[in-house]
Amino acid sequence: MKKSKRERRSPGDLALALVHAREFHLQSLLIFNEIPHGYDEGRGHKAHQFFMSETGFGRLSFYATTQIFATELLLKAFHLWERRWPLSTHSVLDLYEEISEDGKARIERRYKQEIDRYPGSPVLSLSVGAARPAQKFPVGDAFTDIRRILQQTGDGYMSWRYVYEQPDHSRKEHHFYWCHLHCLCVALDEVLPGTLMRPGGP
Repeated sequence: MKKSKRERRSPGDLALALVHAREFHLQSLLIFNEIPHGYDEGRGHKAHQFFMSETGFGRLSFYATTQIFATELLLKAFHLWERRWPLSTHSVLDLYEEISEDGKARIERRYKQEIDRYPGSPVLSLSVGAARPAQKFPVGDAFTDIRRILQQTGDGYMSWRYVYEQPDHSRKEHHFYWCHLHCLCVALDEVLPGTLMRPGGP
């Protein structure tokens, strides 16, 4: 019986997908490593202060776009590794739900180990309005459930990518689970097989 497109892949597909995904992961990691962690009494999380400027706003939108897209690409690479063609979507939750239960269990074990290194990590948010972006960086829930993180992120790659294109009459909240998605990318990267660029994997 002929396999459908979503049931077949070649080693070349996977190798190329991994190289592509890991390059975006690397670029997001470079920014992640610059962000200070921890809290200053009376001033909140240090990450808020890091992005509280005109250049910080642009940096945050670039970082969010890159980090969310890295997550999407690593999830799609996982589909290929499990011998399924990736869904054609930017929804990171839909992509995650397509992974096998065994695959999810392996990812979640490694994710839990990683997120435990960053207790109380906040959610970075932007309230974008008409003439000028109004920056708002509240401390969010320190929850660690992957599905809840991905549900809240949705197709955030598209909304953060065009965060400046808000109509004059609208105001929209954009939320970025920066540390959580970083930890998920670390987990995906380590569970997935190695390549010439990054030996490793199971």
